[in-house]
Amino acid sequence: MKNLVLLLMLSACSHLSQPPKVEGQEKLPVWVYSVYDFCTESSELCASGEGPNSYASDAEAKSNLASIFKVHITSNFKTSITEQDTVHQLEKKVLSQATQELQSSVDEVLESVEVKQRFKQENVFYSLATLDKNVAINILTKRMKRIDDQLKSYWKKQKKTLARRMLKLSAERAGIEEKLAVLTPVFEPAPVSYEQVLNWTLSPTRQGVMGIKVAQSPKWLTSKVSTLLNEVGYKTTENAHDVVTINVTSIKEFLNVEGFEKFTFTMKISHIRENEKVGSLSKSETVVGRNQEDALLKIKNSFSEYLEEELYQLNLD
Repeated sequence: MKNLVLLLMLSACSHLSQPPKVEGQEKLPVWVYSVYDFCTESSELCASGEGPNSYASDAEAKSNLASIFKVHITSNFKTSITEQDTVHQLEKKVLSQATQELQSSVDEVLESVEVKQRFKQENVFYSLATLDKNVAINILTKRMKRIDDQLKSYWKKQKKTLARRMLKLSAERAGIEEKLAVLTPVFEPAPVSYEQVLNWTLSPTRQGVMGIKVAQSPKWLTSKVSTLLNEVGYKTTENAHDVVTINVTSIKEFLNVEGFEKFTFTMKISHIRENEKVGSLSKSETVVGRNQEDALLKIKNSFSEYLEEELYQLNLD
């Protein structure tokens, strides 16, 4: 992805201003104000911090080191005016999901950060945090390899129902590249770029006509199904040879809390072609609300995200 933003704060992490010399005062260790005069830059990342106690100085040193890996994924992909709103919403959702996945990988890396040195002068504590580059590289390249394997498989299938998955994976992959660039200049190029996937996602597709039959479902879910069908190239109608059926059932559970009710909702969506089921997906979730309508709203996000991720199970393309 072009121009992914990685907020590197290496200078802030690597150097504190050199302290003034005080007569009779124990000299501060060099790593307090110039970490890479102490650390081995080729094999580790370092950052120092200070505070009123060792807990605070440890925390600041780790925070300064973590800032090198701050997660922020954006896209400057250019679109036409007519596409702008649709693409913006699609990218906003996909990049948000990719950011969450990337943050998980970064958190795993940061678990390896260690406090290597501590020093106290008068009432000020100093700490030096370090991260072994090889450990970090290993974690990130393993995740990148898993992403590449999935991307290759999905890209080969060329199914529009997998487009959102591919966009999320390629965005996460590009974010990992940015992190790896801090650690090493050598890593495998992406099998397919974010721009390639997005261009393909936005290319016109004519799948035909798809009917929607609703047994019972909240309006927002029916609307979401219709939107996703349009996204992968189908024109929706009430009657067609190909039909997507939607049914949401609810079971009221026991809850001994005044003013609240507990429900288990189950969503079942099937793809019927010539009276034969060719694909299906289902999801259940138990939630608490003030009433059934309130409880239904609480499953909206999770059910919608599940549909986006698992749409391919309907075998629409």
